Amino acid sequence: MIAPRNVTEFAEKHAGSMPLFKKFLEDIDESEWDRPNDIKTTFSSADLIGDSRVIFDVGGNTYRVICKYVVKSTEFVLYLKWIGKHDAYTKLCKKGGQFTIDHY
Repeated sequence: MIAPRNVTEFAEKHAGSMPLFKKFLEDIDESEWDRPNDIKTTFSSADLIGDSRVIFDVGGNTYRVICKYVVKSTEFVLYLKWIGKHDAYTKLCKKGGQFTIDHY
């Protein structure tokens, strides 16, 4: 559902975060979503925002992940748009960037 390479690269640069992101990726892999609201059955703290985006809290709100979702006829796909620490996410939101950012 999501390409793990970029998430793993981020986790390798942030000491102690690998187990958190490994669990995050496992939970996504094990999920079966048919529509956006199904994300909340797996991640109750996820926020669905405009432009087909979802914000995930990872590690008890230590990290945030922004993905764009696409619902295809046979699968639900997530595209990583941004990943970072909570304080960087807060700065991004002050500029409204959570709706437009397109790089990790």
